[in-house]
Amino acid sequence: MPVKQQTIRGKVFKISTEQIYGYCDENDREIHIRPDQVSSEMVDTILHEVLHAALPNLSEAEVTETAAAQTRLLLRLGSWKKKKSAFQGETKGD
Repeated sequence: MPVKQQTIRGKVFKISTEQIYGYCDENDREIHIRPDQVSSEMVDTILHEVLHAALPNLSEAEVTETAAAQTRLLLRLGSWKKKKSAFQGETKGD
Protein backbone atom coordinates (compact mmCIF):
# COMPACT_ATOMS: atom_id res chain seq x y z
CA MET A 1 0.00 0.00 0.00
CA PRO A 2 1.50 3.36 -0.99
CA VAL A 3 2.38 5.84 1.76
CA LYS A 4 0.11 8.89 1.45
CA GLN A 5 1.01 10.79 4.62
CA GLN A 6 3.35 10.74 7.60
CA THR A 7 3.23 12.50 10.95
CA ILE A 8 6.52 14.20 11.76
CA ARG A 9 6.89 15.94 15.13
CA GLY A 10 3.13 16.28 15.47
CA LYS A 11 2.55 17.63 11.95
CA VAL A 12 0.94 15.56 9.21
CA PHE A 13 2.84 15.75 5.91
CA LYS A 14 1.38 14.62 2.59
CA ILE A 15 3.76 12.26 0.76
CA SER A 16 3.76 12.28 -3.04
CA THR A 17 6.00 11.24 -5.90
CA GLU A 18 7.77 13.66 -8.24
CA GLN A 19 10.48 13.58 -10.89
CA ILE A 20 12.87 15.55 -8.65
CA TYR A 21 14.89 13.54 -6.10
CA GLY A 22 13.13 15.10 -3.15
CA TYR A 23 11.61 18.26 -1.79
CA CYS A 24 10.03 19.22 1.53
CA ASP A 25 7.53 22.08 1.61
CA GLU A 26 7.22 22.97 5.28
CA ASN A 27 4.45 25.55 4.68
CA ASP A 28 2.17 23.19 2.72
CA ARG A 29 3.36 20.17 4.74
CA GLU A 30 4.26 18.14 1.68
CA ILE A 31 7.21 15.86 0.99
CA HIS A 32 7.88 14.91 -2.63
CA ILE A 33 10.07 11.89 -3.42
CA ARG A 34 11.21 10.56 -6.80
CA PRO A 35 9.97 6.94 -6.81
CA ASP A 36 12.47 5.34 -9.21
CA GLN A 37 15.65 5.87 -7.18
CA VAL A 38 17.82 2.90 -6.25
CA SER A 39 17.60 1.83 -2.60
CA SER A 40 20.56 3.80 -1.25
CA GLU A 41 19.44 7.00 -2.98
CA MET A 42 15.84 6.50 -1.85
CA VAL A 43 16.85 6.05 1.78
CA ASP A 44 19.11 9.12 1.67
CA THR A 45 16.40 11.23 0.01
CA ILE A 46 13.70 10.17 2.46
CA LEU A 47 15.95 10.82 5.47
CA HIS A 48 17.01 14.17 3.99
CA GLU A 49 13.45 15.38 3.44
CA VAL A 50 12.20 14.09 6.80
CA LEU A 51 15.03 16.01 8.49
CA HIS A 52 13.87 19.18 6.72
CA ALA A 53 10.33 18.51 7.97
CA ALA A 54 11.35 17.62 11.53
CA LEU A 55 14.06 20.23 12.00
CA PRO A 56 13.38 23.11 9.58
CA ASN A 57 15.96 25.36 11.21
CA LEU A 58 18.88 23.12 10.20
CA SER A 59 20.99 24.38 7.32
CA GLU A 60 21.08 22.46 4.04
CA ALA A 61 24.64 21.39 4.88
CA GLU A 62 23.58 20.05 8.30
CA VAL A 63 20.64 18.16 6.78
CA THR A 64 22.82 16.71 4.00
CA GLU A 65 25.55 15.61 6.43
CA THR A 66 23.09 14.06 8.89
CA ALA A 67 21.09 12.21 6.22
CA ALA A 68 24.30 10.89 4.67
CA ALA A 69 25.54 9.60 8.04
CA GLN A 70 22.22 7.88 8.72
CA THR A 71 22.19 6.37 5.22
CA ARG A 72 25.73 5.01 5.67
CA LEU A 73 24.68 3.36 8.94
CA LEU A 74 21.62 1.77 7.32
CA LEU A 75 23.77 0.56 4.42
CA ARG A 76 26.18 -1.05 6.88
CA LEU A 77 23.29 -2.69 8.74
CA GLY A 78 21.76 -3.84 5.45
CA SER A 79 18.37 -4.69 6.92
CA TRP A 80 16.35 -2.42 4.61
CA LYS A 81 17.81 -3.58 1.29
CA LYS A 82 15.58 -5.14 -1.37
CA LYS A 83 12.36 -4.30 0.45
CA LYS A 84 9.28 -3.38 -1.53
CA SER A 85 9.03 0.31 -2.31
CA ALA A 86 6.14 1.98 -0.52
CA PHE A 87 5.78 4.14 -3.61
CA GLN A 88 5.53 1.56 -6.37
CA GLY A 89 5.18 -1.83 -4.73
CA GLU A 90 8.28 -3.00 -6.60
CA THR A 91 11.54 -4.38 -5.25
CA LYS A 92 14.37 -1.91 -5.43
CA GLY A 93 18.00 -2.97 -5.15
CA ASP A 94 21.31 -1.17 -5.30
